[in-house]
Amino acid sequence: MTSAPLLNATLCAALALMAGWLLWAGRDVFIPIVAAVIVAYVLSTATEALRRLPVVGRLPSLLLKLLVLVAFTAVALLLAMSVTVAVRQLIARAPAYQANLEAMLEGFATKLGQPWLTSWADIRAATIAQMNLRAYLLGALGGLTSLGATLVLVLVYAAFLMGEQRVFGAKLAAAFDNPAHASRAQATFAEASRRIGDYLVAKTLVNVVLGVLSYLVLLFLGVDFALLFAVVIGLANYIPYVGTFIGMAFPVLLAIVQFGSLGSALGVAAPLALAQFYVGFVLEPRVIGRQVDLSPFVVLLALSFWSLLWGVPGAVLAVPLTSVVAIVLQQMPATRFLAVMMGNGAARDASR
Repeated sequence: MTSAPLLNATLCAALALMAGWLLWAGRDVFIPIVAAVIVAYVLSTATEALRRLPVVGRLPSLLLKLLVLVAFTAVALLLAMSVTVAVRQLIARAPAYQANLEAMLEGFATKLGQPWLTSWADIRAATIAQMNLRAYLLGALGGLTSLGATLVLVLVYAAFLMGEQRVFGAKLAAAFDNPAHASRAQATFAEASRRIGDYLVAKTLVNVVLGVLSYLVLLFLGVDFALLFAVVIGLANYIPYVGTFIGMAFPVLLAIVQFGSLGSALGVAAPLALAQFYVGFVLEPRVIGRQVDLSPFVVLLALSFWSLLWGVPGAVLAVPLTSVVAIVLQQMPATRFLAVMMGNGAARDASR
């Protein structure tokens, strides 16, 4: 006869596998919805902040939400158009960049002597001669087009979600027959909304600072498309740990093909790394603090899991989604130990 614990474990594993398959198969549907929920959290937190201002705070709540949504939409569309124009210009300059790369590598072969010159001709024929930077960049532009369509869908979803927020509490209370269960559900939703909203607003402000610093560095050093790569660096910083290196890689690689020199690329990488160090180790801990109580190991696991399911969007949403899971687990006695294991015990002890 099968024991109850073994049966429960088997059922939980089967349920987890089914849920994982459903999330993977329906990623094109789930990603815009989850992103819209996250955007609605951020905009609601921004609305609450505006409410505390002396003059603007007197405006009706609906008008404040509309102003925040319009401002967010305008900034998002402006950035999207700027990035699209920059990528088109980057495609036009691709042949010159490819020529600079070939000249740099040929210079290395010349310094190494005659045997390397003979080998270089064969290496070039098998590698760089087969490359087409213009085609690669055209493929990237196609990806940006689909990303723009997703952004419009996210904004539409977020607008409707913000309109539903004022009646969501009443709906949640009506969904439970037991008042105690309804109260617990409302408390869980409020805690998740507060924590995730505060985290995302703080993270967004930090990433804006990082993007501005990176833009100033790239502009001062004369790197092409400074605004494009500053936006990439700021957005990549939403990805825990590895986003820093991903964001920096793009302008450094461009510096190699633009200037045709590894020394120039190192000259770009050093100040960018300094800006990343300041934001990651000085500014971010002060601004974000302990708003998301997750251990670094759990963040890495979440990053791997959500990246496997949803790719880059999953990597960006990994921390907010995992934090929501931890908050829900915290509310149920049977799963509270899992929330404790997911949390950052050191941060909790320090806060006592």
